Amino acid sequence: MGFFKKLFGQAAATEAAADSTQPDARQFDRLIDNGVRALQMNEVCMATPYLEQAHALRPDDRRATSLLVEAYLRRHDHAAALPLLQALADADDAQVLMLLADTQSHLGQYEAMQATTATLLAHHADDPRSHYLAAVAAHGLRNDFEAIAQLCLALNAEEGYRQARQLRAEVLGTMGQWQEALADTALLAAADDATDEERLLHAQALAATGQANEALQATQDVLDANPFCREAFLLRGVIYEQQQLWDKALETYDEACNEVQGFGEAYLRRGAVKRRLHDDAGAADDMKTYLSLCPEAAESLDGDFSNIENRMNDQYRRLNPYQF
Repeated sequence: MGFFKKLFGQAAATEAAADSTQPDARQFDRLIDNGVRALQMNEVCMATPYLEQAHALRPDDRRATSLLVEAYLRRHDHAAALPLLQALADADDAQVLMLLADTQSHLGQYEAMQATTATLLAHHADDPRSHYLAAVAAHGLRNDFEAIAQLCLALNAEEGYRQARQLRAEVLGTMGQWQEALADTALLAAADDATDEERLLHAQALAATGQANEALQATQDVLDANPFCREAFLLRGVIYEQQQLWDKALETYDEACNEVQGFGEAYLRRGAVKRRLHDDAGAADDMKTYLSLCPEAAESLDGDFSNIENRMNDQYRRLNPYQF
């Protein structure tokens, strides 16, 4: 979330000088220097053991702890970073609290995250990020009305807060309020630097509000820019399915299977369309390909591959990823 520079820069500034009279001072400084250089070179795996050793020498040193947190988070090891962030957490330090809340979010610890964001709201309610993180926690706990309220506060404070706008649209979508979400998705998609995810969210809102042609054009725009975008293929195919344009859906999934290597979901959805077109043998072949690409899905078949054709009906009935 862009906190590293401020958080760890402050830690370095306040504790840069080690007490050279301590027996381990020279070794500690060497480990820190090596770790910092490795981080600066983006060699996170090399930096981590240096910083772990430094932290072991001085577990109460805030700078060493902060740098080790950075290394863990940069390699997406949120579980390892969590106890260190908890040790650093202080009600007056908004940056650490936000990193802690974000880490709890990645770990799915939404009740703990809610407690962290309560502290943020009590002490740093003027920062829109506090409201955004509180909304993430509320949404994780399925309290979507609270999530919307917090996101509105975040956007009232900072109208251009795109993460908050995107999350508000997503939450409204899960509530079935796609018409309300459409205003947010339109703003996101209109940005010159709109991401594929933002443009696809707008396409999803268009499709859900009955604007299928506009939604199809939006997915095509994404594919023109990124011909390997899996979500664009899937959404485009689902829109055709919703219109019962099975030939168009089949053509879309054919293209997806040809363009994107190992795209198991495309085979699964193509098999569902083939069944609609009474091509049971083709549907069975696609199901087998899907299971070979996604073997974990075989658990739903109780490990029995001999009767895949007989079990496909239930498997395909579960397919409705966009829930229009």
